[in-house]
Amino acid sequence: MTVTHKNTLLTGCPVKRVHIRVSSKEGTYQKEKKDFLTAHRIALWDVIASCEIIGSSDASIKDVKASDVSLILEKAPIERIVLNGKKATQLFYRNQGSALPLRNCRAQVIEVYELPSTSPANASFSIDKLIAHWSIISK
Repeated sequence: MTVTHKNTLLTGCPVKRVHIRVSSKEGTYQKEKKDFLTAHRIALWDVIASCEIIGSSDASIKDVKASDVSLILEKAPIERIVLNGKKATQLFYRNQGSALPLRNCRAQVIEVYELPSTSPANASFSIDKLIAHWSIISK
């Protein structure tokens, strides 16, 4: 998939799944992901600043402290926010709800997209189905 849209803020990292065919050598994968994100002006941000969690199970998340997305939005021309999964969506709206609609540093309204989780635990979505949903970031 080629991403052409600029200034997108992703909550979570779909790149592992969507960008998986690009990496060919062990040890270069992280650099390739960073280069890909930088080239396409995609920022990654987590809705959670800190929490207690067991493994990677969203169900075990407790004592959540939210990240303050306004720190990014006040300085960057973010055009859209893409939420990775139900838990990120739930926490985003819980923490940002009173500030909606969000605006970027140019006072433009930011589009918010709620997409399925790219976690391997999301067995109900095949890679092809995830790519179909996540293709919104290429527009």
